[in-house]
Amino acid sequence: MTDKPKRRWYRGIPLVLFLATAVLIALSVYALVAFRRHSIEQYQLEALRRRDEWISDTIKDLKAGNTHVHLYSCGNSDVLIERIAGMPEVHCIKFEGAADMTYESLSQLPTFPNLTHVVFHGESSLNDQTIIVLSKCPRLESVTIIQSYVTDAGLEDLAKIPRLRRFGHAGQFSKTALDRLQKQLPNCIIEEVLYY
Repeated sequence: MTDKPKRRWYRGIPLVLFLATAVLIALSVYALVAFRRHSIEQYQLEALRRRDEWISDTIKDLKAGNTHVHLYSCGNSDVLIERIAGMPEVHCIKFEGAADMTYESLSQLPTFPNLTHVVFHGESSLNDQTIIVLSKCPRLESVTIIQSYVTDAGLEDLAKIPRLRRFGHAGQFSKTALDRLQKQLPNCIIEEVLYY
């Protein structure tokens, strides 16, 4: 008879502990990822709720007599412009750092029948093509452009705004282009502004 070595039950304990630890770590990682995903979803839902509330408040303010809309680094500029497009209550729109604006939204500007004043400050989406859109605004009298991608060539389309009485800029245009604009619009006040 050969003696079989006895298996001791406690020799398998390290393996069991290792497997249990691995399972606990996996469950902890899963819980952390699930919590993170839930937190992101909650943040996104809260952001949407705040956006809808802000849009609602803006529309209420317009209907209550406010004539100005101020879009500032809000990340919801396109949605607001689409929701208020064509409202006769809007007389002035100020875009300040609303980098989320698209050309499609800016092309809604001519739908505002009483829009007389537009300010662009720090707009990465404002370029020569946008100036063509502004030239289609029927009652536009004042345009201010600070920090944009509008070139001297874009100013030529600004001259197509027949009612333009004031043009403010931050010195990004050449003197030649500004002089040419002044000749085309002799009744327009062209001035350099630092901030509006």
